[in-house]
Amino acid sequence: MYRVSGRTWDHPPRPSIVSGGVGAIVLSKPKGSAMPARWFIRVFLRVFRAVILLPGLTGIAIGGCGIMETLPTEAMKGGGCGTAFQPPVTPEQYRPGSYRNRSFLSPPEHVGGDTAHREGTPITSIGPGKIVWYGPASGYGELTVVIEHDLLKPQPFPNGNGQIRRTRFFISIYGHLRPSKNRGGARLPWKVGDLVQIGDLIGYVNDDAHNGDGAEHLHFGIRLVSAEEAKAIDPGKWFRGYDYQGIHRETFASPDLVLASLKEIFENCEEESPCEESQGNEDIPSAPEPTPDPEPALPDQQPPASVRQITCLVSQGMLEITVNGSLTAALVGEALPSIAFLSIGSNETGWATSTSPPRYFIPWNGDQYPHTLRAPASVNRFNLWAGGSAGARWFDLSKWQAGGANCRIMADGLGGLVVVR
Repeated sequence: MYRVSGRTWDHPPRPSIVSGGVGAIVLSKPKGSAMPARWFIRVFLRVFRAVILLPGLTGIAIGGCGIMETLPTEAMKGGGCGTAFQPPVTPEQYRPGSYRNRSFLSPPEHVGGDTAHREGTPITSIGPGKIVWYGPASGYGELTVVIEHDLLKPQPFPNGNGQIRRTRFFISIYGHLRPSKNRGGARLPWKVGDLVQIGDLIGYVNDDAHNGDGAEHLHFGIRLVSAEEAKAIDPGKWFRGYDYQGIHRETFASPDLVLASLKEIFENCEEESPCEESQGNEDIPSAPEPTPDPEPALPDQQPPASVRQITCLVSQGMLEITVNGSLTAALVGEALPSIAFLSIGSNETGWATSTSPPRYFIPWNGDQYPHTLRAPASVNRFNLWAGGSAGARWFDLSKWQAGGANCRIMADGLGGLVVVR
């Protein structure tokens, strides 16, 4: 008898592909054991916990008391202590926007993230869930996979309208796939209704002649509703990749921010949840709001107040920063390259010389558009990052400061801006 992540198996569980090449097996405390399960898991996670980085996610190993002691047979549950989510490919392969610069809402009608991959690249489930679509679809080619995830209780996520939407269920969408590594080869056995675990192999990137849309790539989308609700509000296109009228943004979200939010929500739940004796059916408390990073040293003299083209908002555990007006003339003082990103939370020292990619970011789409970044409230740095053929660099924003609800922004003395609460 085997017991892994709260499940009892008559045989060893099948292997899963886990980002970074390191698998984390969370052992459940047997009933009657003298060892405190919470203590055991906490020590385990101190050694093996992965840290999220965007782009280049290493996977998210979260919290710990096991997903649950027992799992309902009608659906794969997630969202409790020990829940883990990860990107659908390895960290080295996960580069949002790497296919034709398509990311979430860039272009504005695109409600997912596109990543370029070679034909045959394995695609895996981002977390535990139930397959609700496994087959061909218009615009997606021979195979699209849709998985429904149950978080046990409503949790907050930033949606495509810049609002916080609370949902217990969400669906993950994987487009432009095929069910075999090589054309005509052995097919994966999945079907609608099957339960999947984190890292389960669900498909392969299809070739350009059969994938339904251009060269080889993955479309990865997140919709913040259950499968049934998606079908009810958007029949026929409930796992769509584009929203040309802009009427469905409220139920879609940036996949990167959803993964980051899941980490923020569940990473500390072993501190709050009495899950040693949990049977997995009761609500598990959300993690407390994280404590912000220590403030970096500030210069003795702050620059004079400027027009408020940068505003910030802290609400429900999320930090939101909006930049309006001319970035190139007013903020930077020079033209941006063709590839540029607004970024937050990198906490680098020496912005001007840093070549590290940002942790949370959105593409710069032009001066005529407002840009809003969203990240967990624990981050505290904001800057402008540009990448091009010569590498990456940070722009000096040290002369800017602004404020907003529950937060203010000022120069950090290192060429960037610090978010102070």
